[in-house]
Amino acid sequence: TTYLRHHARGYIFSGALPAGQASVAIAALEVLEREPELVERLRGNVEQYVNGLKLLGFDTAKSVTPIVPVMTRNDEITLEMTRICRSEGLLVIPVCYPAVPMDAPRLRTCVSSILSRQDIDFALDVLARAGRQTGLIV
Repeated sequence: TTYLRHHARGYIFSGALPAGQASVAIAALEVLEREPELVERLRGNVEQYVNGLKLLGFDTAKSVTPIVPVMTRNDEITLEMTRICRSEGLLVIPVCYPAVPMDAPRLRTCVSSILSRQDIDFALDVLARAGRQTGLIV
């Protein structure tokens, strides 16, 4: 049993959620029950954003979730696009090796239901400029 406790997948890095996180999760579910339109708004925002990225020529790695990767080919482009986006007020997260395979660096971008169509257009404009400046898109 000692071996299993130290090597079984269920015991490695497992633990109970802190009370604060559990409370937030319950509150989030209550909001979704009260305002189901938020889910539809989120779906619409994701569709607008992903379609816009694809029209610009970005690779989103077949993402269908609100966490949308923008594939960048190499770490240099990833870091330069991050710098450009952040300097223009758009938060993107660079993700490079070892968090992802060496040949798959990306920007992690997230869409939410509180974003307006103008917010998404702003993000697309900033990413388009960054993508063109780095040569990722034409």
